[in-house]
Amino acid sequence: MKQKVTLPNVGFILYRPRYPENIGAAVRAMRNMGLGRLLVVAPENYDLKKIEKMATHDSEAMVRSIELFDEMDPALEAFEYLVGTSARTGKERQDMVSPRELVPRLVPVSEENRIGVIFGPENKGLPNWILHRCHDIIHIPTADFKSINLAQSVMLVAYELYVTHHVVKRKSVSRLAKQVEIEGMFGHLKTTFETIGFVRDGNPDYWLIRMRRFFGRNPVRASEVQLVRGICKQVLWYANKRYKDGLTETDRTRV
Repeated sequence: MKQKVTLPNVGFILYRPRYPENIGAAVRAMRNMGLGRLLVVAPENYDLKKIEKMATHDSEAMVRSIELFDEMDPALEAFEYLVGTSARTGKERQDMVSPRELVPRLVPVSEENRIGVIFGPENKGLPNWILHRCHDIIHIPTADFKSINLAQSVMLVAYELYVTHHVVKRKSVSRLAKQVEIEGMFGHLKTTFETIGFVRDGNPDYWLIRMRRFFGRNPVRASEVQLVRGICKQVLWYANKRYKDGLTETDRTRV
């Protein structure tokens, strides 16, 4: 059976957009493709009149419903599945896909989970710390001349979400862990790594990035987060008990 992405469960997030006209153009693009939820994080210029002018008068209600945030973390808490966008390539972005390749994956996910698609500022794109938190990263293919602006990127992704049908061969994906649950898990892992001496080069983030990639290959459910945190809790309990029983620093690296 052919199905489409559940659009009411999809929101677009603009991170630090520089120009209000691009925010308005994003609203216009989203409305044309049946998308209605826009979150804007730390805009450099939020001139409402310029936004409304670019969005057209018929989009006034959506403009007024834009969710504004000063920081990214509170905005991400609304979503279970994150999709980043990047124009850059490199070893940190080996698993990027085009919008058309990604959409079929989102069909089953979108039935019971909220998906956030994140777009970076016009001059820099998304920083690595945000991309590391994404389950998927979109790269829009172009010819040698690469100059797609923010609003155009929004339109291209929105179009693929709207038109692409996918033959669903499996059931919908049950509720995934919320971002606050995911970040709590990684914080617990970091504490565990440091306590048992797994991180010996003073750079726990190096290992956490790789753990994010590991968990990012398959979306993590809330029950799985609880399982990982339960393991961390038991490991920390055991490590602390060994210390109390006289474990030496040399022994610590063998735990």
